[in-house]
Amino acid sequence: MKVDWQKQFLIVLLLCAALLLVQFRVFLNSVPAQLGAAGTSADPLINLSVNAAKFNAAAEFEFFPPIAERPLKANAVITLVTHSSNDSTALDPYWQASLLHAFIFLHRNETKFNQSDDIEYAVMIVPRIPAHFRTSLLQLGVRLIQVPPISFADFPGLPNYTVHQPDMYVGMGSKHEYMYTKLQMWRLESFYKAILYHDSDLFYFNENPAAHMFDVLRSQSAPFVNATLYNASRQNSSTLIYPKKDEARRPYFFAGVWDCNGHIYRSVNGGLFLFTPVARHVEKMMAIAAKPPFNEFVEQSLVSFYHDSIHELRLLDMKYNIMHGLLTLNFPQESIVGFHAKAWKEAPSFYTWRKRVLEMRNFLQIEMPEYQFIPPYVDENLDNWRARMKY
Repeated sequence: MKVDWQKQFLIVLLLCAALLLVQFRVFLNSVPAQLGAAGTSADPLINLSVNAAKFNAAAEFEFFPPIAERPLKANAVITLVTHSSNDSTALDPYWQASLLHAFIFLHRNETKFNQSDDIEYAVMIVPRIPAHFRTSLLQLGVRLIQVPPISFADFPGLPNYTVHQPDMYVGMGSKHEYMYTKLQMWRLESFYKAILYHDSDLFYFNENPAAHMFDVLRSQSAPFVNATLYNASRQNSSTLIYPKKDEARRPYFFAGVWDCNGHIYRSVNGGLFLFTPVARHVEKMMAIAAKPPFNEFVEQSLVSFYHDSIHELRLLDMKYNIMHGLLTLNFPQESIVGFHAKAWKEAPSFYTWRKRVLEMRNFLQIEMPEYQFIPPYVDENLDNWRARMKY
């Protein structure tokens, strides 16, 4: 029988081409989400030398109690704690703040979540947070989410001082060192529909804003940043891109409160974010973190300028995040919902903070008599309290 070598050669060639095509499609599907809506690696926002994959595994997240033991709610109010004293007898102010938040959101009758809200309170922590801190919050019903920290050191080229305040150190060893860990919240896409993040020194003493905030997100009712207020003052706008909307992807929302020093920082304040967690944005933000203008003020400028660059920067009512500078300017107390201050040591917030801490003490002593982490009595004299706690 005569063999048609040409036909056999053609068949082998076609099979090889098909195999190469399959491998090429697999490669395309593995390209980092950094390239998402922005296009190609020529995109000025993308720097593929940043090893975002180091932080790319939501599988590294640990939930306490485990999800199988206590299913997640649809939405979450989250704060972040990256530092705490290893001495369980020394009441670290951020530990005490976390306890107070748990009491306000989960136990205080006037401000706790309703059963129908489908919202849970969570504290995002890093592995070094000690056992007593974890136990004290778990016993109050908090969800703990342990994530790998993202440090200032993970972004070579970041300035050690803020661009607009050259005397403000934000590098290694500062309180800002691990603020980029906030980016891990965007990786909770498969866990929560929406997140309301607040700094641990942003207190909601009298009103729980969560249900209203999530209504704002669902209705997309927060206004976009006014161009006159923001864009006209922005520098380095030539470095920004405006990717096309991808309607097939999960609807996205991001909003914050304009910083009280917005004329300096030109950004929303890093203490309050309302957003839809969508993981693809993390790699994009990490890739530009060290570039101007995103590097002007740690995570605050990064998150603000990034969301403006994709036309997703919206504003919330200032009353939900009244910063210390405005509190000391006699902002009408009755209109404040969120008190953003080191209330454990700063007037005028100290006096409301003290009242809530004493309420928490009373609740724990009566309702949870075996609870071992009841905070100390707070002196009504601020100076005496500061001296006692060495704040």
